[in-house]
Amino acid sequence: MALAERIQPFAEWQLQGDSGEPSLKRKRMNELETSQESPPAPAAALPPHQTGPTIDLLLVGRANISNWNDDRPHYELEDGNNDEQPEDAAAATGNTIDEPEDEHKEEPEAMIEHLCLTQQYISLIKATTLENGGLDPSTIEQLRNTPEGPVDISEPDTWLSIDLFLATTNASEATYNAVRTAISACFPDTNVLSHHLVKKLVSQLSGVVSIVDDMCVNSCHAFTGPFADLDHCSVCGEARYKPIELEMHNKKIPRQQFHTIPLGPQLQALR
Repeated sequence: MALAERIQPFAEWQLQGDSGEPSLKRKRMNELETSQESPPAPAAALPPHQTGPTIDLLLVGRANISNWNDDRPHYELEDGNNDEQPEDAAAATGNTIDEPEDEHKEEPEAMIEHLCLTQQYISLIKATTLENGGLDPSTIEQLRNTPEGPVDISEPDTWLSIDLFLATTNASEATYNAVRTAISACFPDTNVLSHHLVKKLVSQLSGVVSIVDDMCVNSCHAFTGPFADLDHCSVCGEARYKPIELEMHNKKIPRQQFHTIPLGPQLQALR
C-alpha cells in the first residue's frame, strides 16, 4: 500500500475531528479558499480633495496641502536639513552679523579687589603718553626730534669723561665727582664733564635710558599705578622711604628702586 493511501485516513481525521464535524483547522482552510475565489471588493472612491500620493510625513517633513489639487504638494524640510535660508532668516532668528564693538565702551566695574587693581592698571596703560611715562623732557624731545648726524665725541676731554664714567659704573656718584675734582686740580685746563652731563651723553650714544620707580624693600610690589601715592607697602606694611632721613631731614629717600629701560630710545640710537 502506498504511503499516501496509508496516511489519508489520518489526515481526514485531523480535519474532521472525533465527532465527524469539520474541525477548526478545516474551517480556516475553507474560509481561505473562499476568499481566494471571490473577487476583491472595489475600493471606495476618495473625495477630490483627498486624492494624491501616499507620503509618510514623518520621513519627508511637514506637507503644505493648501493647494493640493492645483499643484504637487510642497514639503518643508525639518530644521537642520534646509541648506538654503531666506535673506531675512538671520534677522528672524536673531543671528545677525556682529558689528564691531565700540572701543570707548566702558567696561563693567569689577567688585573683586585684585580685579579692581587690574582694571586700574589697564586704564592707566591705555592713557599712557610720553609726558606721563616717566621719561625726562630731554629724552622726550630727542624722541620727537631725532638728531641728525653722529654725535661729536672727538674732543679729548669728552673721551676722558666717558672713560671715567665707565670706570666708576659700580661706584657712587660721589666717587665720580671726587675723581673729577682731583683731575681738575692737577690739570686746570682739563674740562671733565659733570656726572649728569656725561650720563646724558652716554644715554644719547647708546639709547639706554632708565626709568626709575620705587618698590617695596621686600619686593612685594612697585609703588606705581594705584600704589603710587602709598607710603607703606600694602602687603607687608614696610615703609617706602628711609625712616631716619624722613624724620630728621624730611627727605623722602626710597629704600629700594628698580629700573625700566624703554625700547624707543634704543631703536633711535641704531639709526
